[in-house]
Amino acid sequence: MNSKSIFRKIFAAFFALLVFQQVWTDEISGKASENVRTFLVRAVVAPGSEWKEKFPPQFALWIQDSDGNFSQTIFATKKASKKKWIFAPKDGRPEALPVWYHSCKNFYASESENEMDAVTSATPKGGFEIARKIQLEEGKKYFAYAEVNKSFDYNEFYPKDAEKNAAEYSGVNGQPSAVYRAEVSFENPEAKLELVGTGSLDGKSGSVEDKTETLTTAKNLVEKIIVSIEFLEDEK
Repeated sequence: MNSKSIFRKIFAAFFALLVFQQVWTDEISGKASENVRTFLVRAVVAPGSEWKEKFPPQFALWIQDSDGNFSQTIFATKKASKKKWIFAPKDGRPEALPVWYHSCKNFYASESENEMDAVTSATPKGGFEIARKIQLEEGKKYFAYAEVNKSFDYNEFYPKDAEKNAAEYSGVNGQPSAVYRAEVSFENPEAKLELVGTGSLDGKSGSVEDKTETLTTAKNLVEKIIVSIEFLEDEK
């Protein structure tokens, strides 16, 4: 067998493999898209005693799947999403809402400018409701997350006079962000989010830290957050 025949057989086998891979990928994608449905996500946020009208906190609400993959932002305060802080360092304030920032990959990479404008607004001064249509995979478990934070809310665990290199040093952040979570699904379409931890103090990590015992007034920024999902049968 000459080299040309060998080359042709290798090329034919390689081409067949590419075709099979494409067909298999399209089939898997088709099955996934068949399960994607449009849902209406509603949220009711009741501010707590520390949600001050003259100095409201920053807030974000978003959906992740059970594997930790970011789905979509439902709401975010404009200052936090635009990163327009007064007298902030060059890198902004990553410690403001670190779990959300890391989850949505800096927000801008996850949604278009129009979508971003649709889910952001100035921090509400009182109780508020949110409703947004999003695409979710039917039968899959999701988690609703909320993160809230107010600057300068120091306490005995995060004192204002802490040394810069000390573990409790928080700059102007004071107490770290409070993170709330609840599972939402077809079987559990409405849930109250519960406090599950805090964001990192310096914003370098997107993990939820189990340090709720160090929060004091930050626990009173919100009274309750209720999230529900509704399947829209006429949309897909």
